[in-house]
Amino acid sequence: MEVEELVEKGWALGNLGKYEEAIDFFDQAIEIDPGLVRAWGGKGTTLMMLARYKEALNCFDRGTKIAPEFAPVWASKGNALIMLDRYREAINCYDRAIEIDPEFADAWYKKGLSLAALDRHEEAIDCYDEAIEADPRYVAAWCDKGASLYELRRHEEALGCFDRSIELEPGHAIVWKNKGLALYALGRYEEAFKCYKQATKIDPKYDVAWYNMGASLAALGRLKAAISCFEETLELNAGFEEAREAKRKCLEALKEMAGENGP
Repeated sequence: MEVEELVEKGWALGNLGKYEEAIDFFDQAIEIDPGLVRAWGGKGTTLMMLARYKEALNCFDRGTKIAPEFAPVWASKGNALIMLDRYREAINCYDRAIEIDPEFADAWYKKGLSLAALDRHEEAIDCYDEAIEADPRYVAAWCDKGASLYELRRHEEALGCFDRSIELEPGHAIVWKNKGLALYALGRYEEAFKCYKQATKIDPKYDVAWYNMGASLAALGRLKAAISCFEETLELNAGFEEAREAKRKCLEALKEMAGENGP
């Protein structure tokens, strides 16, 4: 089998979820041609799918040495570094990718994620804007721009970003949850509740959305319904202590109300 065929076979197997077999084909290709960056990239990408991030990093690092002007391999190295929580090093990799290809939307986006992880949200927003300029339909960039705006308490602007994300792809539970957070922060509890409800429709096991839905209902004074949401949260995640405490407070409030209305 020719080296390019081995690489194609490796990618095909990886796409089928047969990761160990894919790695074997990439290794065969590398043995024949150690300077084939596509084989190193394929092996690294497959190792990422197996959460073997340090090994993946080694593959991408080898790729950057073979092809230092190939932007995607720098971005892939950055992706591995993100998974190892090495955000500053990841930023350096994305900077190199962007230097080579200034319109590399994914590199801008991932640089934004790395900056956000370091609480550098203003800089992150600038990166998300660059990603959106390169690809106006980049849903994740819109969503994470909204998340950084939310962290900066710029809730109205965040809401606009989440709305744009939903307009582009309405089926992401996390975006509906994030929109709910922005609405809640603005005191628009009924609208927030509806967003969390939509998030749980998309993903019925989304414990955070159930918890936030309960918080919105509690803010609206609908304590029994809120308790049901907190119970659902705990059913999904028994260690969700915020939900346990919120349920306790709602039960106490109901008892106080019953006492006030008693004989």
